[in-house]
Amino acid sequence: MINATGNRMTAEIRRQSNLANAIAETQTQISSRKRIQQASDDPVASARIAVLRQAQANDDAWASNLTLAASLASQADTALQGSSDILARAKELMVAGASGNTSAVDRATMAMELREIADQLDSYQNTKTPDGQPLFASGVAMEMRLDQDVT
Repeated sequence: MINATGNRMTAEIRRQSNLANAIAETQTQISSRKRIQQASDDPVASARIAVLRQAQANDDAWASNLTLAASLASQADTALQGSSDILARAKELMVAGASGNTSAVDRATMAMELREIADQLDSYQNTKTPDGQPLFASGVAMEMRLDQDVT
């Protein structure tokens, strides 16, 4: 009888200890707002969380790349529009300079304006991106990943 009572007491103490550990673990989960504290708590869920974190990181990077691509496209569009405008002005000056009614002084003024237009075109050609790279680089096109299958 003493052994039976001792065994019951030992089992009850073990049960109470397990309950105290479960309560402490639940309190930790509640306070940290994380059900899994260590990968060993639930290996399958931990693996799934790792996959989800990687997918979220990829999505964040792709969104950042998409924003950068839109910014670069806008910057290129502005530079090309400016180039188009000054090339139209250059055409006007060349047509006016080719006419027989233009004086030598007017042609000299037009030539000076054409040199300024050439300088402006050079500045558009040498436009840099925010990270210091040429916007209109020659050679290999800039690649930017926008999705798992889209570059």
